[in-house]
Amino acid sequence: MADKIELYDLSNDLIENNDLGALNHDVVNKLKENLEIWEKNVREGVAVLSK
Repeated sequence: MADKIELYDLSNDLIENNDLGALNHDVVNKLKENLEIWEKNVREGVAVLSK
């Protein structure tokens, strides 16, 4: 994942004007970690189904 991760408060910024990622490193890192775990689980699930 080399792309810049953006974080928006959609309850207050529906048009995604203010990227809060730089101000919330902990949130961004936790979301990225969870995404990586989810992607790994999906890949493993696809591998099992492909057998």
